[in-house]
Amino acid sequence: MQINANDHESYDISVHFDEAADFIESTLRKTNIMVHCLAGVSRSVSLVLGWFIKYRGMGYNQAYQLVKSRRRIIHPNEGFVQHLKRYEQKQREVRGSASPIHSRSPSPTYNKTGSHFQSNQIDYKPRTPSPTLKYRAEDMY
Repeated sequence: MQINANDHESYDISVHFDEAADFIESTLRKTNIMVHCLAGVSRSVSLVLGWFIKYRGMGYNQAYQLVKSRRRIIHPNEGFVQHLKRYEQKQREVRGSASPIHSRSPSPTYNKTGSHFQSNQIDYKPRTPSPTLKYRAEDMY
């Protein structure tokens, strides 16, 4: 899966949250996954945070701190942060007062070194475990 997204505060990345989160979740049921963009700082991170919000029932701050603890250079742009906070509220409304989802399905793998792709693209590639992929969500909580 590839998503063209500009890393600009005015870009509405939220239009990709459900599609990306659903793709990440369905892929994780079969294998590991690597989510990346050019630097792995804003766009790909925002979509992974959206997955944590939707499928792990986390709030933005909790998801951010979890990912930040494993990849220190993350820094979603302010526009993406606002979209993620609205997405968090939307997901809370969808779940109602139900408690957060904490299922232990297969977990994503994060690339510590960044990516080799064009700056306006985010790719999702199913991956088998590899020594170059450092972080897995199951190691995060």
